[in-house]
Amino acid sequence: MSANSNLGADDYGGSKFSRTVRKCNNFRSTPAAVLLVSTMAVFADTVVYGLIVPFLPAILQDKLGMSSSANGILFGCFGIGVLVGAPVSAYISDRWKIRKWPMIIGLIGLGATSVFFAFADAFWELVVARLAQGISSGITWAVGLGMIAD
Repeated sequence: MSANSNLGADDYGGSKFSRTVRKCNNFRSTPAAVLLVSTMAVFADTVVYGLIVPFLPAILQDKLGMSSSANGILFGCFGIGVLVGAPVSAYISDRWKIRKWPMIIGLIGLGATSVFFAFADAFWELVVARLAQGISSGITWAVGLGMIAD
């Protein structure tokens, strides 16, 4: 008698567990699941953007001693990043028929660049962080809306 003989049929690989896994796998491919994932990704992107924008002038003036015109440069960097990230990721995800990995890369990139932005000590670091945030945001939006369109 093995050590695993005390486990019931429902614990590992049994009927109850496998039914739950099957239901989850079936739900993953439904339009509702795609809409939920895309909406959550776009929401996460919007929340990050909404959290950073109000503090930008204070960061520039208090921490770096810069004028508020530098704020416009950072907004422009974000826009340039979106302009680069969205078309490239849309082309790749449509051409290769993949949506999962570009979405994951965009969300991880958004989190990583937000952390980089939070710990930036120089203006050039803020510029790089905002460019990368824009690219990540463009990926998230383009792939997320592409998932909904499919």
